[in-house]
Amino acid sequence: MSANIKIIYGVSGEGSGHAIRSREVIRYLINEGHEVQVVTYDRGKDLLGEEFSVTEVFGLHFDYQHNAIRYLSTIWRNLIRAPEAVKSLELAANLFQTTRPDVVCTDFEPVTALTALRFGVPIISIGNIHHVLFRGSRVPWRYRHDWLVSKAVVRLIVPRADHYVVTTLASEPVKKSHVHIVPPIIRPSILGARPHRGEHILVYDSFKNERLPVILQKTNQLYRIYGHGAIGRQGNLDFRAFSEQGFLDDLLGCRAIIGTGGFTLISESLVLKKPYLAIPIAGQFEQIDNALELERLGYGKMLRVAEIDGIAEFLRNLDVFEERLEAYHHPGNDSAMALIESLVDELAGVKVIH
Repeated sequence: MSANIKIIYGVSGEGSGHAIRSREVIRYLINEGHEVQVVTYDRGKDLLGEEFSVTEVFGLHFDYQHNAIRYLSTIWRNLIRAPEAVKSLELAANLFQTTRPDVVCTDFEPVTALTALRFGVPIISIGNIHHVLFRGSRVPWRYRHDWLVSKAVVRLIVPRADHYVVTTLASEPVKKSHVHIVPPIIRPSILGARPHRGEHILVYDSFKNERLPVILQKTNQLYRIYGHGAIGRQGNLDFRAFSEQGFLDDLLGCRAIIGTGGFTLISESLVLKKPYLAIPIAGQFEQIDNALELERLGYGKMLRVAEIDGIAEFLRNLDVFEERLEAYHHPGNDSAMALIESLVDELAGVKVIH
């Protein structure tokens, strides 16, 4: 181990998954004796700011409507904030010149990635998003346009990295020496948890799919719903305000989960052996990719849109999914952390700060 390596760690603040994963990696790197400066925004700042030194920057935001991504409005929404982006790039340049980092790690955060390229600092990309670029299986024709758009967006946000540590739901071969496939990085509260089988279905609906509650009311099942905005009981729907502990308790005690195609919650559902119904954001191939893999593995089901027949089929097959999940084994985070540490050591001697 090379002690006291200086690392700038960029974390996307769009949603919580990037920050939840990065928190575990940052803790590990600090415990290994390295200096880590976090660069993030929005949810990343909320989740990481109390524990780590954080520099807040401009963050890219995607625009969603009716459970679908809107690329034109996303582009416009970020273009009108261009002056903020320029200031953040200047702030990052000053941070690099002051800190003189040996390595940059990025979990889909563009300001640190672009500044690292400018100053010649080696980059390690960590996260599931680059599975879009390096996936081994063929993309179904139905999703090929979404895949091509997603590849372009991913390359725009992180144009290049020296190494890619790609978290995936299942191991798969890769032919590129700088691409490393690792299991999902899971928070200790999940790895060490003792789940039990309750009667409620946990629903995480942070994108407020308007169709979903209407459909769920038609089924004979109790749902505990987070992220939809409402609070209170409406028949078989129990809308709950978000709290980390409350959500964790309902996650550990649910019978199954309904959510988007977000990687973090799907990964945690596998560790806890909870069947998962994924309704990915339309047009967002990263989520579609996760949902396709979930269904291929047999641990849950994917729906393109929320509809009663698909939800009813998922509920009828919970016993089947639970039986398949018994075979799932997560090896822990040690191998992924050791790989990241070895890559940090390898790259720490090649920086070129101008």
